[in-house]
Amino acid sequence: MCGRQKNTKVMKRLGYIVALVVSLIFASCEGLEQGQIGGEEKFLTVKAEPMMTLEAGADGFKLQVESNTTWTIASSAEWLTILGPTEVQNSGDVMFSHTANTTGKSRGAIISIAPKVAGETASYTIMVSQNAASGNTGGSGDNTGGDDNTGGDDNTGGDNTGGDDNTGGDDNTGGGNTGTMAGSGNGTAESPYDVIRALAIINGGTATESNVYVQGVISSIEEVSPSYGNASYYISNNGATYNSQLYIYRGKYLNNEKFTSSSQIKVGDEVVICGQLKLWNGNSPQIIGGNYLVSINGSTTGGDDNTGGDNTGGDNTGGGGLVTDGGTPHAGWAELPAEEDNSDYYYAYHMRADKGTQRNFSVCYSAEMGCPVWVAAPIHKCYCGSGRNEKYAPDPVIPSSVQKNADKAGDTNKGNWMNRGHMLASNMRNVSAATNVQAFYYSNIAPQDGDGFNTGGGWWNDLEAIEKNQYMCSDTLYTVNGCHWANKNETFGNRVVPTHFYKVFLRTKKGSSGKWVVNCSESELQCVAFYAPHYHGSGGKTAPTRSHMMSVAELERITGHTFFPNVPNAPKDTFNPSDWGM
Repeated sequence: MCGRQKNTKVMKRLGYIVALVVSLIFASCEGLEQGQIGGEEKFLTVKAEPMMTLEAGADGFKLQVESNTTWTIASSAEWLTILGPTEVQNSGDVMFSHTANTTGKSRGAIISIAPKVAGETASYTIMVSQNAASGNTGGSGDNTGGDDNTGGDDNTGGDNTGGDDNTGGDDNTGGGNTGTMAGSGNGTAESPYDVIRALAIINGGTATESNVYVQGVISSIEEVSPSYGNASYYISNNGATYNSQLYIYRGKYLNNEKFTSSSQIKVGDEVVICGQLKLWNGNSPQIIGGNYLVSINGSTTGGDDNTGGDNTGGDNTGGGGLVTDGGTPHAGWAELPAEEDNSDYYYAYHMRADKGTQRNFSVCYSAEMGCPVWVAAPIHKCYCGSGRNEKYAPDPVIPSSVQKNADKAGDTNKGNWMNRGHMLASNMRNVSAATNVQAFYYSNIAPQDGDGFNTGGGWWNDLEAIEKNQYMCSDTLYTVNGCHWANKNETFGNRVVPTHFYKVFLRTKKGSSGKWVVNCSESELQCVAFYAPHYHGSGGKTAPTRSHMMSVAELERITGHTFFPNVPNAPKDTFNPSDWGM
């Protein structure tokens, strides 16, 4: 039972909070923010840790939110109250008040902050824990013995001094004291976590290394893909979308079988899922890829949905790369090529390490070739700065066992003429050192000729300069940087050297329209592909010319890839060299 007694001190605090609320002004966000790209893409950033702890007494606090869109905010508990509007446009501060916790146990709540238009930008969940009443010595008064937590009385013995939170052992799975967290369950098949507890565990920094069980109600479905055999969707405790939701990334059907039909799950289904919990990219709590449904509405059998050899030779055989712990791809990202059902390919979708609401780049990596097939990225001045941290390292998303060391030395028989060639240029991702580090992942590196091709005066080097100095615009430039192998005759160390490299560009013709390319007509857009042999030595010192240009459709025919599937009006069949200064 939550006490609501108010002493004079508490009343003064609440009066202070109300005064702040009265003076609260939500300022609109003008100009270009780093999370915004060309005035078209929406961003939402909350300046708060994913887990916060409150003292036991009544008080209040403030959250700062930066955004250029309309967003909503909600609290899951009556004792934690939002003082002000719950729907806000652009940036502003949000004030909260909380009542005193007079009980002998800590309690939890979840603050949910999300764009009003679902999927428009990132969403946030903040786990709030309020300490138990001061002392926990059996007294009934809510503030006796000093102000809420003097003397550190909530942290003696780590909150596990023979109390009721550790009886029976079921609250200590994985070493965490989940008995003091919001929600219920212990993560076993017999007692699955509910969504509230799963979120508390994730945001508390205790991601699981082994599978656990989570129960909930499907609140929305992002995609069910019979071709890939998996589904991505959200669950919440009661099926609501306005409150705390947990993302289920690329999960399998019952019995770990592939999905064969989009009708196999629906919003409102009560489900139990087995998988690993993780806070992806610092802001996306989810059950990562490799999870599967244990039951749907109490049933553990799939009926007629599991007939026919759906698990033969597919994308999960032999450690295939299509279904990986590869982040959460956004279905609307304009630069993304279509994924392919190829067991050699591994996909990763990287958000900025220092700003989880803004993407960095996406990659398709070939284990056989030992380098990227393509790297897709938005290009804009908001990614450029002076930060640099040259630290070559494996991509943390792609299994390290399939990545080839992008060592400059390589095969000494080649005279060391190869360099570590960035697909996405380092100087287009130097807004911060943390963002720049990601550009040095092996998944962004391919062997390129160092005598000319990727150095001063070389074809690739010059095209990168044109990309940054001429093609980058106030609206976003969308790019795909890729390797092509007409044959596999040349190797460098344990990597197969590409015979050709290419860049694909898409942008608005005006460059300052403020419109997202997905919403543009064909006449408002321009796109083109540059494709050239991987020149060696002095041959690499060849400037990009009209002879290297082709339509995007022609490059699709050569490579077999599909570019810009999320931009239906992209003029892929034609190009005008003069639009690109050629």
